[in-house]
Amino acid sequence: MGATQMVLFYLAQLWPEQNPFMEEHIVYILLMALLGALGAGRFLGLDAIIEKWQPVRRVPGLEYAIG
Repeated sequence: MGATQMVLFYLAQLWPEQNPFMEEHIVYILLMALLGALGAGRFLGLDAIIEKWQPVRRVPGLEYAIG
């Protein structure tokens, strides 16, 4: 969701005043996409705690919907 929000921020300014290819939002988009792909929430976030809850364990496939 963070990467999607950064894309919207980038598109809101149409053409940045500086270099449009080395803009801070592009760096944040790549960083947030990398963190999402690596599943960083299971190590540094609440995903590891939520996956241990009984309601999440009882419903198959729910643990993948969270992270």
